[in-house]
Amino acid sequence: MEETGYEVKPIKLVGVCEKICLDTEFRELYSDYAHKMYHILTCELLNDKPNTPTEKDSMQRNSELIAVESLANVRLLPKVIGEQIVDLLKWCCPIFTWFRAH
Repeated sequence: MEETGYEVKPIKLVGVCEKICLDTEFRELYSDYAHKMYHILTCELLNDKPNTPTEKDSMQRNSELIAVESLANVRLLPKVIGEQIVDLLKWCCPIFTWFRAH
């Protein structure tokens, strides 16, 4: 409901990714984005008609549902997750990763 407005049932925690930005100027301009945590979950869609998102990100442009089968053809950010998303969904246990952005 937060970013998308869709009501979902979480099925599985796929992973957690922590992003730490080291660029001083970026940290000053965008302090809310200097340290982020991404929680990746597979979910079951409970209603295909979205409500108004409850906590839309200030830099968020849009959201859309993407079938798992189509993920290999979609550019997802952060890149460290996007490049591995298909494999991550196949693993039995959640992963934790982090990266530094400069």
